Amino acid sequence: MKTVATFSKPFEAHLLIGRLEGSGVHAFARDENFVTLDWLYSNAIGGVKVDVSDEDYERAMDILKEGEESKPPSENKAKPLGRYIAIFAVTFLISFIYLLVLLGGFASGAVAGPLIASVLIALVVSAACAALKI
Repeated sequence: MKTVATFSKPFEAHLLIGRLEGSGVHAFARDENFVTLDWLYSNAIGGVKVDVSDEDYERAMDILKEGEESKPPSENKAKPLGRYIAIFAVTFLISFIYLLVLLGGFASGAVAGPLIASVLIALVVSAACAALKI
């Protein structure tokens, strides 16, 4: 038996095992139970090791190298910070207006204040979501 890779978490080892077994290479996790019992043991025992038989070692290493070469290029899909600031500002404004209308309605003894505030909130939120394309 030869060790193909070492991981600090058992689930990472099982991801590799699934990939290897999907390619026809039998693999298993060694020291998985120690790390599952107490994750601090991971560094002490050298992590969770993925082992394969001596005959499958070269094929397993080829599968690992194949995965490293075929990584897709990362695309920056981060949303601009300005959009988050706009969402926060709209949410804060809506909450503030709602609080003013709600407190004003209850202070005057009217029940219509909270109802009107709820309708206004729904309209403003739907307009803000449409404008921000959420």
